[in-house]
Amino acid sequence: MFLRLAAWSLLAGTLAAIGGAQAAWASPAEEIVTVLPRDAIPSIDAPRFVPAREAQKFMAAGEMVIGLEMEGEARAYSVPLLSTHEIVNDRLRGRDIAVTW
Repeated sequence: MFLRLAAWSLLAGTLAAIGGAQAAWASPAEEIVTVLPRDAIPSIDAPRFVPAREAQKFMAAGEMVIGLEMEGEARAYSVPLLSTHEIVNDRLRGRDIAVTW
């Protein structure tokens, strides 16, 4: 939740700095269409990890991952899985993180 609020604050500040939502390039509100209901794409909130040797059994050769290393601890997040869920909320080295795609 914090990461989403921080991103929104950054976006809102940027829009305000360049003229706000009333800029000539902004879409009129009536043209914005909601396609999916809220929470239609569930995030992964308790990811489980396996050793690389075990992951080779079910991941395709050359499958893309997003890699993250923090203070000697490494994780790999499957891009095909992220294409379905878009967000993984995780905790790494005592810090809450969000991996997005």
